Amino acid sequence: MKSIVSFISKNKFEIFAVFLLLSLTVFLRFTKLGYSHFYGDETKALTIYKSESIESFLLKQRKGPVQFLTTFAVTKYIDNWDEGTVRMPFAFASTLGIVVLYLLLREKFGKWSAVAASFLYSLSGFSIAFGRTAQYQSILVLFGLLSLLFGVHAIKQITQKRKTLLYTLSGLSLSLSFLSHYDAVFFTLPLLVLFYKNIKSDYKNMFWFLVAFVIPVSIFYVPYIMGGHFEDQTVGYLKRRLSGKLPSSSYITSMLYHPSVVWFLFGLFSIVGFVKLKKQDKLLFLVWALVPLVLFEFVFSSPGTHIHNYILPLLILSGIGVVKLCKKLSSIYIPAYSVIIGIAFMCLIWISARTYVPGVNTGYPWNSFGHFKKHYQLFMYGFPYNRGWDQVATYLNKADATS
Repeated sequence: MKSIVSFISKNKFEIFAVFLLLSLTVFLRFTKLGYSHFYGDETKALTIYKSESIESFLLKQRKGPVQFLTTFAVTKYIDNWDEGTVRMPFAFASTLGIVVLYLLLREKFGKWSAVAASFLYSLSGFSIAFGRTAQYQSILVLFGLLSLLFGVHAIKQITQKRKTLLYTLSGLSLSLSFLSHYDAVFFTLPLLVLFYKNIKSDYKNMFWFLVAFVIPVSIFYVPYIMGGHFEDQTVGYLKRRLSGKLPSSSYITSMLYHPSVVWFLFGLFSIVGFVKLKKQDKLLFLVWALVPLVLFEFVFSSPGTHIHNYILPLLILSGIGVVKLCKKLSSIYIPAYSVIIGIAFMCLIWISARTYVPGVNTGYPWNSFGHFKKHYQLFMYGFPYNRGWDQVATYLNKADATS
């Protein structure tokens, strides 16, 4: 009991910051979660075909089975097709992802870098939008970050039993990320950098990592590839992404989800964060951010919202940069710097609420980005969107009952 009281007294500011972080995360993701009708891609995530088995349905999709099994479980066992209910697991995954990110960064870079970076990612448009959408992205990120968290702890463990357990959990988490989407490869890259120095000394534990990763992934992807479903369903899709007739602009997509110059200013801190990193951590972030950036900006014609794969590590670097710069400033400038950063964060909170929360939102982005549709393909997920079909159905039912 005394140790708990001592911990709280020593870390009361951090505890308050984490409480505020979780409160904002929940508010931005769960408020009126069922307000918007299902988007096109959300309807594709619903397993509605009753004429075939769930196994047959899963093998005919363009991505892993996790999002489909999630919506299947909700609609079958909770027996509810309401938008808010179906999206609930994805909102939870998004919220848990912020918690895991904080724990990962606290272990790796210290508590205040963890707090700053977690706030930035929690307020990021991609994180909020995916948290309000019944699609794979939130689950992909959650298990990708979990794999990194278990990996960081595995390297630091002394006892072999704990090492084996943590390596196994890391491999299992990575497999679940891959079973969500192929983009999990971008979490594999920093994980390989983490494990590189320990491969020889921890080769026995690495074996269990591979077992925990390969077996779950093989259960789905072996029949998926061997049965020709990868060629039928995925190859054509990737070709269309590589040479889309109506390309997407990553700049416009990023501004669509982050409608403020404040985000650009925070992005500049990523340079400071990168410069202040240790050598191995620099390599980790280079492969984590640079590989998807080069791939989606110079190889794919239509990257769409997949750019979130390099936005995440850049936001982490930004959070680290904010804290590192604060520590370098003299005591004279720290109060002014803190006030400026605090105001900037308050602006982001307000902007995020205005952009994504029904009741606060006033029509964005539908009234702001319509003119871009003529030239670019826009991917509008997670924004408040309601065509009033529920009210139309109520009216028609009443009219039918009285006729």
